[in-house]
Amino acid sequence: MRHLLRVKHERGFTLIEVVVAMFVFTFGALGLLRLLVSGSQGVATAGRMTQATVLAQSKLNELLGKQFTNADLTAGNHIEPGGKNIGYGGTAYTPTGAATGDYGSADGWFARSWFVADQDVDTTAAGIEFKLITVTVSWTDLSFKNTVRTVRVVGGKSL
Repeated sequence: MRHLLRVKHERGFTLIEVVVAMFVFTFGALGLLRLLVSGSQGVATAGRMTQATVLAQSKLNELLGKQFTNADLTAGNHIEPGGKNIGYGGTAYTPTGAATGDYGSADGWFARSWFVADQDVDTTAAGIEFKLITVTVSWTDLSFKNTVRTVRVVGGKSL
């Protein structure tokens, strides 16, 4: 009789404990998944920002190597020849599908422009002696709700 009254202490988890553990695990995994997606978007944005900086710097170097009287160095705003966006490496962007690749459109890669301001440094001398050049590269960052991002580099060329 004594054998029948003995309560067995079985080891294991109850159904409620298993459900709660799965619930906690699911929310933790979803949080890590969101962190992973956010991290990959950040890496993509950083890559585009680096490429935009390289494109801006290369254009500035190209402009600094031109003659002081070159048409690309006249005072005012300038955009890429043909009015189209450019791809990685500064090559012409080739649109696909319904994309136009028009300058500054969200369907293109990078829109590169530059502004030249004539500076009269020495007021005793006649003419312009210095040109201030600001190169701007912008693009639409689709991973962050179509945010337009911009990189600028500034340089100068003297006579």
